[in-house]
Amino acid sequence: MCGTDFTDIDSAIIKTEKFIKNIHTDGIKIIEDIETQITNLFQKEIIPVLKVFLEENKVLIKMDDTLSGCKDLAVEKLQQLLDKVKISEFKSQGIEKFDIGEFSQQYENLLKELQEKEVPNKIIFQEKQVELYKSIHNTYYHNEKPYHTVGELQSKEQYVAKLFNDNLSQQLSTEEARLRKLKRDYEEYKNKTKDMTDAIKVLVGKYEDANKEYQTQLLNAIKIPLMVYSGRIIQNYPLGLGIRAVIKTNQLVFEAASKSGSDVYNILSTGQLNGLSIALLLSIKNVYGDTKGLDILLIDDPLQTIDDISAISLADLLTQQGIGQIVLSTHEEAKAALLRYKFKHAGMSVREQNMQALYMKTVTEE
Repeated sequence: MCGTDFTDIDSAIIKTEKFIKNIHTDGIKIIEDIETQITNLFQKEIIPVLKVFLEENKVLIKMDDTLSGCKDLAVEKLQQLLDKVKISEFKSQGIEKFDIGEFSQQYENLLKELQEKEVPNKIIFQEKQVELYKSIHNTYYHNEKPYHTVGELQSKEQYVAKLFNDNLSQQLSTEEARLRKLKRDYEEYKNKTKDMTDAIKVLVGKYEDANKEYQTQLLNAIKIPLMVYSGRIIQNYPLGLGIRAVIKTNQLVFEAASKSGSDVYNILSTGQLNGLSIALLLSIKNVYGDTKGLDILLIDDPLQTIDDISAISLADLLTQQGIGQIVLSTHEEAKAALLRYKFKHAGMSVREQNMQALYMKTVTEE
């Protein structure tokens, strides 16, 4: 009524109601006519087509109704069940010759065969278990039927599971805290180990430097006597006289004076190396020996594997050292005679002991 001029409000309302009623009545008639047309359309056009379609596919529809309960079956589990009861397979006619009656009969036969062959699962209780169950039944149920419901049992199961879960969660939390502490301790020990390793590396470096310094000082002190003594002892060395000492990577290496860079270990014979050892011993004694102390030199079989020329040179060298007492051993009579002659010729007193004779005398006297 917005924008309409009127003088009597009652007549305006009556006219408006009549107008709306006429509109509503017309709309209802239109809707009813449309519904009638749709109904006639379904009756004449759609329903006959549906009837024909359903009639043509009634076999498939019936088969779908029959197999509706089998749609959710697990093929693997069904095959396992058939294998268990030793049924190789289920056969029916193909889709081209499908007969719902034949299929239903085959299906019923299969069910019957399964029922006959399937052995129900059995639980065999031991005698102790049976007695325990009887005791529980008598104590808590007074030999009457248990009154527990499935819901109560499920609730109890959930409660027990919660207890286990809470206990395991607490254990897990404890173990996680312990693991975190172990990781912290590991990192702490790892850092300490690194610091100690670094400190040890520093000490090793200082030790190597000190050892190298010691070897350098020793080398500088004995290099001249070593050259002289080794040259006098190893007189048959074909590459020249004298052995010198050099330092290579914290090692004291002996080289032939006329063949630089070659370790004498790979050049000299066993007897010559033995003479070099004695030359080194005499060089150290000459430099660091203290005459105020125990002035004695002990060498076990110094002439072993040494040739005659070197043996004579060594004997002469020993007589020139001014050593208070020299104790030597040898198992060769000729070498013993050489030493005896050289020492007596140099004016030194000599005392010989036959150790084999002394041993045999001791044994026979006992």
